[in-house]
Amino acid sequence: QGDFERFKQQTGLSNAQVRRRLGTGYSAATISTFCNLKSGDEYSRAGDVDRIARGLNQFMEQYARNLDAPRPSGFVETKVATRILSPIQSAVKLRAIGVVYGPAGVGKTMTFQAAQQIMPGSIYIRVEKSTRSMSGLAEAICDALRISCGRTLYKRQRAINDALKGTDRPILIDEAHYLSNDALDLLRDIHDVCGVPLCLGGTVDLNAKVSDTAAWYGQFASRVALRYDVAQDLSRDVRRKAPLFSVDEIIQCFRSDKVRLT
Repeated sequence: QGDFERFKQQTGLSNAQVRRRLGTGYSAATISTFCNLKSGDEYSRAGDVDRIARGLNQFMEQYARNLDAPRPSGFVETKVATRILSPIQSAVKLRAIGVVYGPAGVGKTMTFQAAQQIMPGSIYIRVEKSTRSMSGLAEAICDALRISCGRTLYKRQRAINDALKGTDRPILIDEAHYLSNDALDLLRDIHDVCGVPLCLGGTVDLNAKVSDTAAWYGQFASRVALRYDVAQDLSRDVRRKAPLFSVDEIIQCFRSDKVRLT
């Protein structure tokens, strides 16, 4: 009983959540009765005491093994997800440019997708081979805005400016380290002309690109108000909450545990 109570405190799981994971043959009421048993208490189904105890022990051991097992693609630490969301939201409030960078596989893409749902009106673009150039990126933004983009870059940029000016709609660019310098220049123009916030996510190469004061004479670097290095949290040996595996879990975590930038 004592081990199970400590386990629930450490994991935050309730009797009902444990019951669902144990499967058939267990009920929240039975587990609760088991937890409240005291020495000398009579229990009408004494055989259930040993069965429930064995089931709970096996569950706790399996749960601990699962935490140590390699995580599948899409795994992201709770702390990392909330830390990524914080500078994104701050950049939106400041109408500034924010940059989030770190190694592959830490959950940047999932968290950017969650940010799109958390912030209404957000425009999410994942950079692919066809959208690395200035023209390709402009077309992708037009598609996201569901506007006619025209056949020339001039018409696409005018259409984007007309659609975004005065809206404060955040633009979230994932895998931004693949963007060409001209494509980054396009984003800078959109940010300046439309006044919309811009958040870029990518590898450490992205930080190097936007920090290069030789490019555009430092015009892009001077507009980056917020930077977050995901690796700095991954390198810390700290106790973290239960891992997240989906965009919905990230959204739920963020809404239940607001993070304030200090």
